[in-house]
Amino acid sequence: MKKVIPFSSKPNTDAIAASARTSQPAGQALAEIPNSWNGGAEQQLLLMQRLIGCNDVESLISLFFRWCNDLGLADGLTYEATTDAADLNLGKRRHHSANYSLTLDQLPLGQITLCRRERFTENELLRVEQALGTLARCLRTAIEFQTLQEMVTQDGLTGLGNRLSLHQWIERELSRTRRHNSPLSLMMIDVDHFKKINDSLGHIGGDHVLKTIASVFKRSTRGSDLLFRFGGDEFTILLPHTDLQGAQDAARQIRNNLAQISDEEFGLGNEWTHARPDVSIGIADYRPGDTEASLLQRADTRLYHAKAQGRGAVCSNV
Repeated sequence: MKKVIPFSSKPNTDAIAASARTSQPAGQALAEIPNSWNGGAEQQLLLMQRLIGCNDVESLISLFFRWCNDLGLADGLTYEATTDAADLNLGKRRHHSANYSLTLDQLPLGQITLCRRERFTENELLRVEQALGTLARCLRTAIEFQTLQEMVTQDGLTGLGNRLSLHQWIERELSRTRRHNSPLSLMMIDVDHFKKINDSLGHIGGDHVLKTIASVFKRSTRGSDLLFRFGGDEFTILLPHTDLQGAQDAARQIRNNLAQISDEEFGLGNEWTHARPDVSIGIADYRPGDTEASLLQRADTRLYHAKAQGRGAVCSNV
């Protein structure tokens, strides 16, 4: 069974009347879920109280599943997001399932599958579909909130975090490092001779070089590492649970991968006569008593020494 449910934030009385007169087979669009269905007003109110105010998609889905599970409507739930977010699998897989594709005002919100041991009755499915209307509205709010949050904390050119998000994450990782006595390292990275590159290629060409270098950083680091554009042609990489030796290995990996990028990928062209784009890297590891300012300053000092060594170098001690 699969239904596509195009919810609307505005009441659709014509669709409600039509759905009362006709029975649609599974797989066809269900135009609107009537709020007057006898799905248990108290349970619906409880669901609304649980969901409203939550701006995290994963938490919303978990709360929705807990509500369904408490009422015996589902033993398991799978949610497939429309974004790059990881899919969620909650509870236990069962034989009988009900599959829904949610949209609200034509905005896709993802795919939800509820499953349980017993077959679903028509009344139970109506109750689930009514509840999905509440979930859909809360999901849209959460998705919009996360989109705005990304706009505020993400660098528009490279897709990395921006300086604001760097400050937020450093504070979090420093707190975690102090609490668990775990290692933490930080890289300050500068693109060598970027002014010459920008002057020769123009701003569009220079932007392309920065995006290409940022993509190398992404390929060269772990999923747990945090990447930021500090500003201009400077970047910062925060490496949780990584000591100085591990950070040095990561820096060498970045430079090795950067050396594999062709002139064509950089957009240099056959007439390019300057040195290929390269980076200098300064590394600092956490020391007891470090603050955000002291950790950044030590990495920046080592970046300065790396550039003084002739650029295209890595410096992890002074």
